[in-house]
Amino acid sequence: MVRSVVRMEENRALGAAYAVVEKGALGVLLVLKDRECGVFDYTAMNSDKFQYLLLKHYDTPSRAYEDFLKLVGKMCKKREDSKYFRNHLPEDNRMIRTAEGEHGVTREERALYEERFAAFRQFVAGERSRILKALGK
Repeated sequence: MVRSVVRMEENRALGAAYAVVEKGALGVLLVLKDRECGVFDYTAMNSDKFQYLLLKHYDTPSRAYEDFLKLVGKMCKKREDSKYFRNHLPEDNRMIRTAEGEHGVTREERALYEERFAAFRQFVAGERSRILKALGK
């Protein structure tokens, strides 16, 4: 079993939090901004082809932050050969989490969340180098 190394950073000025969970040479980056949280392949963040492995939309910022912390813990428990660390799946893994529960984004919900999704994508792309620097990469 490979040990997990976690580094976290909060940027209150941007309303964001970041964490990286590394397992040997592999790692995942978690980015929380407002009511969106994405999990990315940390080693691919320097390329132009970075893509989220999981993206969650939340109904409240407090629920988003609470789940962000849980996701950090879950990533620590994942195996190196999981879909998050080594064996990425070609899927659009978007979820919605509310007080009622969690489910995959439906076709109809995609349009409802498109503006938030675009803003999150733009934030991550624009702040990527700052996020990586804050986490020591």
